[in-house]
Amino acid sequence: MESKSSMSLIQKIISIFWSPTETFKSLKENVNWMDIVIPLLLVVIVGWITVPYVAPISTKVAQQRIENNENLSEQQKEQSLESIEKSTGGPLKYIMVIIGTGLNAAILALVMWLAGNMFLKGEVEYTRIFAMTAYISLIGIIASAVRTPLMVSQGTTEVYTGAAILFEKSKTFFFRLMKQIDVFSIWKVILFGLGLGTLYKSEKNKALYLTFGLWAIWTIVMSVLGGLNPMA
Repeated sequence: MESKSSMSLIQKIISIFWSPTETFKSLKENVNWMDIVIPLLLVVIVGWITVPYVAPISTKVAQQRIENNENLSEQQKEQSLESIEKSTGGPLKYIMVIIGTGLNAAILALVMWLAGNMFLKGEVEYTRIFAMTAYISLIGIIASAVRTPLMVSQGTTEVYTGAAILFEKSKTFFFRLMKQIDVFSIWKVILFGLGLGTLYKSEKNKALYLTFGLWAIWTIVMSVLGGLNPMA
């Protein structure tokens, strides 16, 4: 039987969806720069593909929110609308996909690395956690494949693939919290738990408790901050 360390890049990419522990075992044995760059590049490419479909919708939604905001003066509305047009025009939106994908993965990997070294036994190199994060980010491709058609068909970026679909849309803290409880987010949280458990040689339950705990804190914070945004 093929050793985990000899898994090819393609095998690790496929395995993250069907047998993620095998990918994590392979990363524990061996990791290189391609384990970080290639998965993130795939996410970026899919992001570029969705930009022409999602960008006009998100721009329209943002413009409507500005126009309907009674707390802004006409001059402030004009300035905000001009700012949106500049930020969504030309190649900038494609560049932002690259920056956003790489930065989000790097920061998330840093959080997982620090949490793992602090709460799980042993120490793991940051590059392995970064590679793990890069592979887990591939779940975003499936999420995009599901959400983008929904956004286009409904003409809004406010589409839900989780608990929020069971409740009437509102601006309450409860609904903002429900929006965070998403099937793809939970999928990623489980993968992070399995990944950390494998890389740190820790009990899977302990690693899962850690990742779900971090996720719970994140969802609460984002739900609170969402209520402070006058444009939401």
